Amino acid sequence: LFRSGARITGWSGFPAIIWNGSASADWSNPANWDQGVVPTAADSVVIPSFTSLMPTLAAPATVRAVVNLASSGAMDLQATLTILERVVAGSEGAGLQCSAAGRIRFAATDTLRFSGDFFSCDVEVLSGVAAASGFVGVGDSLVVTGTGVLDVGSANLLVNGDLVTDQQGRLRMASAGGIVDVWGGAYFHGGSTAG
Repeated sequence: LFRSGARITGWSGFPAIIWNGSASADWSNPANWDQGVVPTAADSVVIPSFTSLMPTLAAPATVRAVVNLASSGAMDLQATLTILERVVAGSEGAGLQCSAAGRIRFAATDTLRFSGDFFSCDVEVLSGVAAASGFVGVGDSLVVTGTGVLDVGSANLLVNGDLVTDQQGRLRMASAGGIVDVWGGAYFHGGSTAG
């Protein structure tokens, strides 16, 4: 990311831990990260555009953010990845892919922004506002639960499985440009539908 001079603007405190995949595809191996440490909940992760070996997450992890800039290949989630603030999953053949028990959880204290392709993934919005941006493709089900709010905004959201609101979870569609396309069922058992 920074080797080419690119910067992500509008995102405070961005310094990231950058994937290099020099030892293997194992997310938990410090040798695979430029800074020599495995990311934690306080860290933002960048998968650079020049990545030839995408990471595989085999044990649950929590990070502040994930930005996948790779032009092809998907990060393989075999366990739960919890994201607290932002995810740019990638698209057009790149993204985040779930296999085995892999899933993605959004657990924001405020607003989490997300975009891109989540192949074969169940995505859960547990807390805060998950604000969709651009095109978002969810390969399996999308569940908004707990105190989570899914804000579609003007995004184009494609859910290949079910869309579910549960507990206090809410779906917000306040923009005329927002599109939600659900190929499974849509089940609304959550909080208010106002606003």
